[in-house]
Amino acid sequence: MNNLSSSTAAQAAGDELAFTTTALNPSLLGNVRMRLYVDADNNTPETGLSIEYQPNAQLPLVRRMLDSTIDSLKVEYLDSRTSKWYPATETATITPIAVRLSLHSKDATASPLLGLPMLFPIGNPSSTAFRRRGQ
Repeated sequence: MNNLSSSTAAQAAGDELAFTTTALNPSLLGNVRMRLYVDADNNTPETGLSIEYQPNAQLPLVRRMLDSTIDSLKVEYLDSRTSKWYPATETATITPIAVRLSLHSKDATASPLLGLPMLFPIGNPSSTAFRRRGQ
């Protein structure tokens, strides 16, 4: 069997977030699929919060360490029907309208702002699903 470790995704410790972006990103290209995760792969030099992307099928997969002090990533999704947050592991049957991303570190010198969750809408924030949520 061939060793595919150089061309496959690194192991993640817990949650991860994968998304496609047209915004400015490290590849400087549009429509790039990104994967944000805490690297738990002993075969890669990255540790902590990392990002992985492949600008296109002709270019190799790129990994970059973002912050070695971050040791936990929590991803939750807001369901449009129940208005409840669900862990990433329980989202197969919901219709998400937002993502809540929390980063954590056991490093005592880490900024307290690190513990604040980041919220990202999915889809169109002016849709009826978002308006219902605000009522």
